Amino acid sequence: MLFPADRLAQVPGVTNPSSLASATVGTSSVAEAAALAALGPRARLTVTRQTGRFCTCAVAVIA
Repeated sequence: MLFPADRLAQVPGVTNPSSLASATVGTSSVAEAAALAALGPRARLTVTRQTGRFCTCAVAVIA
């Protein structure tokens, strides 16, 4: 799923905002916000933002 930065910026429940993401893509969370947005309002993070050399990920489940 793809979400525009303005949609990701409005997702509640983000625990690890990133100044780098904010400066680069216009929202302080991509991985966590996308995981939560994909599952809807009942989603919660089970794995917060994890960063690698060339990737970032987060995992959410429906609570």
